[in-house]
Amino acid sequence: MEINILQLLDGAKKAEGFTVIIDVFRAFSVAPYLVSLGVKKIIPAGKIEDAYSLASSFENSILIGERNEKKPEGFLYGNSPSQIEKEMVTNKIVIHTTSSGTQGIVNAKNAERIFTGSFVNANAIIKFIKKENPAKVSLCCMGYSLQKKLKKIHFVQNILKQVYKIDFLIFKVPLMKLEILQEKDFLFRKIKNFHRRATSIFA
Repeated sequence: MEINILQLLDGAKKAEGFTVIIDVFRAFSVAPYLVSLGVKKIIPAGKIEDAYSLASSFENSILIGERNEKKPEGFLYGNSPSQIEKEMVTNKIVIHTTSSGTQGIVNAKNAERIFTGSFVNANAIIKFIKKENPAKVSLCCMGYSLQKKLKKIHFVQNILKQVYKIDFLIFKVPLMKLEILQEKDFLFRKIKNFHRRATSIFA
C-alpha cells in the first residue's frame, strides 16, 4: 500500500487511488452529522454559483455551507453542526459548499474513490482502508490557518499509525511544506522524525 500525503488544492488535483479529503473542524464534521440526521443525499459544490444552480435543479433541496466562515445569502445553515436542526434536514438533498473542504472534493478529479475525513469518522476510514487494502491512498489536508493545519496533520498521523500497526507500507511521505511551521515546533519535529523512520525502513 502506497500512502501519499498531500495539501490544499494542488494536492487534491494530484490525488489518486483512495482519496481522503481532510477538513477536520467543520466541513466534514457537518457531513457525518447530516447523515446521522437522515438526509437523503449530500452533493458537494465548489463555486457558490454551482451550489445555487444545483439547489434549483433538485426538488426538496437545501443549501448548507460558508464562505470565509460566513453563511452565504439564501443558505439555510452555515457550516457548523451546532446550527443544524433535524426536522429541517431529514429526507432533504443537501447542497454543501465550503471555502476549503468541498473545494478539495471537486478538484480531486483523478481519485479512484473520494472520502471526507474528520475526527468524527476517522475510525471508520481506518477500518475501511484496512479492509479494502487499496494499492494507493492519498490523504489530502485542506485548510488555511495554522490551528487547522495542526489538527489535520494529527488526523493524518492517526490514520498512518492505525494502518501501520497491521500492514507493511511503502511510504511516499514528503516533508510537509508548511511555511508557518517553524523548526522549533514540536509537531514539526515529530513529523520529520516519522518521515525519516518511514523512508529508511521502507526505502
